[in-house]
Amino acid sequence: MTHGGTMTGGSPTPSSPRLTRAALDLAEGKDPAAEGFWRTISREGTPLVEPLPGSGEDLLVTFAWRPGLPVERASVMSPLFGYDLSRGEMARLGNSEVWFKSVPVPRRLRAHYTFVPAVVPRPESADVDGWSRQNQLIFDSGAHDLHNPRTIFFPKTPTDPNDHDFTMSILELPETPPQPFVAPRSGIPRGTLDAHTLTPMRLPQPHSIWVYRPPGYSATGEPFDLVVLFDGQGYISGVPTPTILDNMIADGRLDPAVAVFWEHPPHLRNTELDCNPTFADCLTDELLPWVRAQYNVTATTDRIVVGGASSGGLAAGYVAWKHPESFGKVLSMSGAFEVGLNGAQTPGWLADQFEAGERLPLEFYLDAGTLETESQFPGDPGILESNRRLRDVLRRKGYPVHHVEFVGGHDYVIWRGTLSDGLEVLLPRKRLGRDGFEPSTSAL
Repeated sequence: MTHGGTMTGGSPTPSSPRLTRAALDLAEGKDPAAEGFWRTISREGTPLVEPLPGSGEDLLVTFAWRPGLPVERASVMSPLFGYDLSRGEMARLGNSEVWFKSVPVPRRLRAHYTFVPAVVPRPESADVDGWSRQNQLIFDSGAHDLHNPRTIFFPKTPTDPNDHDFTMSILELPETPPQPFVAPRSGIPRGTLDAHTLTPMRLPQPHSIWVYRPPGYSATGEPFDLVVLFDGQGYISGVPTPTILDNMIADGRLDPAVAVFWEHPPHLRNTELDCNPTFADCLTDELLPWVRAQYNVTATTDRIVVGGASSGGLAAGYVAWKHPESFGKVLSMSGAFEVGLNGAQTPGWLADQFEAGERLPLEFYLDAGTLETESQFPGDPGILESNRRLRDVLRRKGYPVHHVEFVGGHDYVIWRGTLSDGLEVLLPRKRLGRDGFEPSTSAL
C-alpha cells in the first residue's frame, strides 16, 4: 500500500515532496512525460530519501522506476517488504513513465532491492529444496535501479545450468553503519583463491570448493587459522570474503587465516544444510582431512570457525554441536534455527539439543535482523525470535555468545558487514586478545 492518500481518478497520492511536484505538473499538463522529474533523478539519484513529518526515527524512502517498456504492474522486491511482491507493489504516476513506492524506513536500515515488471503468477509445480519457479522468474525479469550506483552482483553459479548473472541495487541511508572492509583497496597484499573439486564418499556427487590463501601464506611454520563457509559462491561474490579478509588482515584486525568455501549443488543445498548428520560427518571425516593434506591449517578447534547464513547458519550450529572435536567456533548470520533435524518442522530443535546436553567447548556469534520476523512454518517463530531463543539457551548453559540484532532483513548486503564482526570476535588476534572489541559494521 502506497504511503499517502488518493487523488482524482483513484491514483495514489505520492507523499514524497519531489514526486508531489511532478504530480502537480502532470495534472496541469506542464510535463506529461515527467521528463523534468527524471532529469532531477539523473542528477540526484535514487531512491529518494526525504524527512518523514512527525517522525524522528524514520525517513521517507521513495523507489522510482522508469521501466523502458510498457508494463501493467510493477513491484519492488526487497527484504524491506519481506520479499512479498504484493507488499512492494508500485503505483503509477498518472499516465507517465514514473512508477513509485514510498515507505517509512528506519534511519539505520540497509537493504537490497530490485524492480519486477509484473507480479509473476505462481506455476503449478516448484523445484526441489523450496526454490519455486516463481522465484526464478522474478530474478530472470528483475531489473536493478539504473539511477543508483550502489549495487551487489551475483555471477552465474558454474554448476547450475539454470542460473544466470544478476545485479541488485542497495539502499543505504545516512545513518547506516559503515562496512569498512567490503571494497577492494589498492596497495595492500592480496590473498589467492584456489579452485578445487572434491568428490565425497558420503555425498551423491562432486562439490566445488574454493580455498583462500592469505597474503604471506606458507606451507611450513605455524599453522593458519581456518574458516569454513557454506554457500561458497555467495561468500565469494555477494559477500566478497576474499576482499574482506585481505582488508582485515592489512588493518591488523585479523590474523592471516585460510578460508574454505563449500558450494552446494543447487538441488542438494537444503538437504545438506538442514541439520543433516551425513553432511556433518562428511565435513569432519572427509573435508577437514583433505584441507589439512593440502594446506597448512590448524587442528586447534578454538581457531576453527564454521559459518554461513540462513540455512548455512543453522548448519554451522548443528555441525559444531555434532562435532565439537572438529569445530570450536560458530559464525551464524540470520541462522534459520526454526528448522529441525533433516529439515523437519520442529522449530527450536537445535536449541533443545543444546539445552538438554552437557556444555560443549564452543563459542558463538549469532546475528539476525529486526525485519526477520516472518516464520517459515505457519505459527512458528521467525528467524529473529529463533535466534533470541537459541541465545538464551546457550547463555543459560554457560556458552560464550556474541549476539547482534541489525536493522534489516534476510540480506547478503547485511551479511557482508556482519561477517567481519563475527570473525573479529571469534578469532581474536593471538597477541591482542579480546580487549576492546566493538562491532564495527552492522551492529546496533
